[in-house]
Amino acid sequence: MQSRTTSVFFLKGYQYRLEEEIDINTPFTGFDAIIQTDEKVYAKISKEGELQVFPEYAWDGMTGWFESKETIIPSLVHDVLYQFIAEDGSEIPREKYVKLTDKYFVKLLKANDVSFINRFFIKQGIRFGNARTKFKHEKTAIKYKA
Repeated sequence: MQSRTTSVFFLKGYQYRLEEEIDINTPFTGFDAIIQTDEKVYAKISKEGELQVFPEYAWDGMTGWFESKETIIPSLVHDVLYQFIAEDGSEIPREKYVKLTDKYFVKLLKANDVSFINRFFIKQGIRFGNARTKFKHEKTAIKYKA
């Protein structure tokens, strides 16, 4: 995995907003999908698993657990991949890709130096539900590996 840096703006309402495009090669293969409105494309993924998330994509971060600079990008990727699965009319088989997405999320957490014990509890949170948490509302540079 490569080391990279991006900026994320922390918004009110427990959301983050991406300020720069992020491109990540994921194991989420076999489907072309796009998250968009009439005016804007927020994310897309290719059949080869190339995920592109574009500026202004907003997400809720690590619902159910602590948040840190190390968890922000993994939470973004997890959120986007889940959104592809949840889209109405999606051809993506939910059961298979939810498990794949969760495993990849834990792999990203590990690559970004989240401790074993925190990864363990985050994984349990994914399995058994989650709750919202707060984070500071400031722009912060985030280093990550993907």
